[in-house]
Amino acid sequence: MKLINLMPIGFLLFIINCGSFTYQYTYPEKYQNIIDNSTSNFPKMAVLVKEENLRTNYYNSLLALQKRNKEIGVPIEIATEKTDISKFDLLITDYKVVSESPRFIPTLSFFANILTLGIIPYYSPSDDHITITTFRPRDKKTTNIQYTEHFKMQNGWIPWIIGKNNGIYVRDYNRYYYDREPAALHPKREINMIISEASDSNL
Repeated sequence: MKLINLMPIGFLLFIINCGSFTYQYTYPEKYQNIIDNSTSNFPKMAVLVKEENLRTNYYNSLLALQKRNKEIGVPIEIATEKTDISKFDLLITDYKVVSESPRFIPTLSFFANILTLGIIPYYSPSDDHITITTFRPRDKKTTNIQYTEHFKMQNGWIPWIIGKNNGIYVRDYNRYYYDREPAALHPKREINMIISEASDSNL
């Protein structure tokens, strides 16, 4: 009898905690012709870290950028204000992330998900607007590279079925990660946008 009484609670927990998530990216139109280029001739690059920014979120973001590119075989050094920057083709001088999430869509879709017993999905989108600032020492050219990372998480029967059939289970999210190709390609596309700014004939 107790098991029967607990079934509605278990069902409710299922529809509000099981589903899927994915990442998509929007790149500037002017970079569309180079984001999928392949290259083995990398310019000499570095992330420029000021001493006052050590152990800050900014510093951690630059280190994360350096690590992502090291994993795909692109060498990026770390430079400080004491480094002779003239030996580099390009410096990454800033990395900013501005997050944006809608207020009402998650709340409304949460109640719709509960009232329809998971038929209408819970929907929680968010956008990270990233700006990478580069500096070219030889001609002192500064450029802002901007793109957007779109994160979408959904709960309910349909997202769960889509994720289970097309994705992989990620324990940290307790959901299925599907349509993984954009995120897998993103580090390469990101570095190709950066590399293009090291060239005199870029874009």
